[in-house]
Amino acid sequence: MMTKQQNASAAETDGAHSDATDLDSTDDVDNDGARSAYFLESLANGLRCLALFGADQPSVTIQEAATLLDVTRPSARRLLLTLKQVGYLEQVDRDFLVTPKVLELGFSYFSSKGLRAIAIPYMEAVAAKTGETCALGVLDGVDIVFLHRAEPKKPMRLDLSIGSRLPAFAHSMGRILLSQLNDEALDQALRTADLKPFTDRTVVDVDQLKQEIARVRERGWSFSNGELMEGIAGVSRPIFNAKGQIVAAINISMILGNHTAAYVEQEMLPHLTQASEAISRIYSSVH
Repeated sequence: MMTKQQNASAAETDGAHSDATDLDSTDDVDNDGARSAYFLESLANGLRCLALFGADQPSVTIQEAATLLDVTRPSARRLLLTLKQVGYLEQVDRDFLVTPKVLELGFSYFSSKGLRAIAIPYMEAVAAKTGETCALGVLDGVDIVFLHRAEPKKPMRLDLSIGSRLPAFAHSMGRILLSQLNDEALDQALRTADLKPFTDRTVVDVDQLKQEIARVRERGWSFSNGELMEGIAGVSRPIFNAKGQIVAAINISMILGNHTAAYVEQEMLPHLTQASEAISRIYSSVH
């Protein structure tokens, strides 16, 4: 017969073993898609139920949910009423609709991610639509630092990697980022910068740069052509936080060739504007 002390020791050992088993649950997750011992069908069906809703399916009835989820009608009813009770759905007659609380699920994801993670899918879409490189950068002193680059599928690419630095004064992203500075800070930045010409097009005169940055601030986007490298042009838009402050810039860079500045404004800028506004909207909602 075990003593009380031995019973307590055994219980502690069993408890430790149980905790370790619960924590080390990766052994019970099958990589081939098979359901593990930890799989909760009711939770999975609840999430699948929320995924039913969209532009093409703004509402569902109990019967529609049962059909779409391939569950019984009573099960569909329990799912919908449970989601209604916890606030994710509302009921109008026979129809169930999502509530704004569903947005919290997406915001939880985005709030755990940084700017780069939020921007990447939008940048990849821009690169795919335009066939040009899309970049994300921030201001660090008098330089821009690249956080990400989305490359299109084409043989010729610009050789810049994450962490690469370029002088802000001569780059379209840099001028967007400099445009957020007040007059005193801008004067300091331009005094500190090494205003050397990289090409015949590089603007190095301080007064000219101030005028150009003022134009960028007024119109909300920046265009540069051949100032860092002959034949390479760029157009940029800002990314804002919840306070309306510019925290980064997004850019399309390209070999201009026979295209004009008007072509860039008409054909490239709308894609960039759409992406920058979407990124700003999501980022400002969680930061």
